[in-house]
Amino acid sequence: MEKSGIVSYGWFVGRYYRKLEENNIGLLEQRIAHPYIDSVSAGWYAAKEAIKKADIDKNDIASVYFCSETPAYKVKSSAIIVAEMLGLNKLLETKDVQNACASGLNALITALRETESKDFNGKYALVVFADCAPIKKENIFYDKVGHGAAAFIVGDNPIAIIKRGGVNTVFEDVNDFFIRHDDPANPICNGRQSMYYYKKLVYESINRFLENAGKDINDFEYVIGHTPVPNMPYWMTNFEREKRKHEDLYELNPFKDLKRDVKEVFKYNFINRRIGNAFAANFGLILCNYLDNAKHGDKVLGYVYGSGASASTISIRPAKRIKKFAKGAKLEDAIKMHDKRFELNEYMHDKFMNKRINAISKGVECAGKSVVKTNYAHAHLIEYNGKTSRIRIGDKECTAEVIGCDELQAGTKLELIYKCNKGKQGPVIYTPAYREFLFLTLDRQKAHKNRRN
Repeated sequence: MEKSGIVSYGWFVGRYYRKLEENNIGLLEQRIAHPYIDSVSAGWYAAKEAIKKADIDKNDIASVYFCSETPAYKVKSSAIIVAEMLGLNKLLETKDVQNACASGLNALITALRETESKDFNGKYALVVFADCAPIKKENIFYDKVGHGAAAFIVGDNPIAIIKRGGVNTVFEDVNDFFIRHDDPANPICNGRQSMYYYKKLVYESINRFLENAGKDINDFEYVIGHTPVPNMPYWMTNFEREKRKHEDLYELNPFKDLKRDVKEVFKYNFINRRIGNAFAANFGLILCNYLDNAKHGDKVLGYVYGSGASASTISIRPAKRIKKFAKGAKLEDAIKMHDKRFELNEYMHDKFMNKRINAISKGVECAGKSVVKTNYAHAHLIEYNGKTSRIRIGDKECTAEVIGCDELQAGTKLELIYKCNKGKQGPVIYTPAYREFLFLTLDRQKAHKNRRN
């Protein structure tokens, strides 16, 4: 019996945006994160929001999943970093999941099973979907990628129940899309092959789900799914073209019996028009967009596709508790807000991407712990001396434990995880280990402040 579900959720999208010219994929703009925000820091922000909205004791979280195609480290666990940044209970399990764009839903299904198990030693699991991909200008994804993250707390007393409908994951070994470890900013994609297998496996997975659940495609008001390009729903329902090009796909297509308007059925997927393809976070952000607007009694079909390749399908049914859940700011409203200060022209977009690529390829080697930018608050180093380092936050000074490289210099911009606590135990400061440091001297800061005044 499936009793667990989504208890809360949070999201993050890049603050910067780049408007695009008219194109055949339906993408209006890309949301881009600051070059020094990566998948871990984006995921941390989304998870922090999910915990805040859930109104739970975070020590009851006993499992953390982190899903990304662009993790900060090749080997080091991102889930562990996020768990520590959130200040979670040390007695929990952490798992990094990688299965292309399907990894998030795969982890969500696993977390549901885990929380339903009698052997689970907590109340909740946290699942984070996050990607902030660096892309070279010559790559086909340069004008398609978006940056974002979504996080879901899973457990009892949910706002939305997830129905798995038996085993409905299908897979096939396909080299349609991949990223090499030695060239992380240059994804390789066989477009026609990827499109064919996207449709083939998604159709097979949906058909299997419908058969297992004894349902028809018209039993669902909405369909949400991994949407690498915004026009994908229209491409999947262009039956004449599909029958002419690939009759085998047409025969498999579960949407050819759809009796409702495609634009209405897939309406929550079109949030992607103003974000771009956020890879592993793509489905998570679309799910957040639906939950922002969910009503008790909705019947929703959800699916994902992961290059390589696999597809999985679920159904989502909002619980009565959704009526009283404090959803906070809506994702759709956030991406419609356009502050001209954060609009990127082509030159600035190039600069942002190059900084992100250089940060990965020319990083500073460090020992010990290293986390990431939190966009929460900043500190500047006055004197580096391990646990008794002196730092400045705004116009205040305090003592803090600084964990990072021996190369630290006075004035280095640090990443503040915990606020200074009025002269009591100071915060712990982490420094980014794989990207370039921002060396800012105190004299330059004072000069900048004087110019502003």
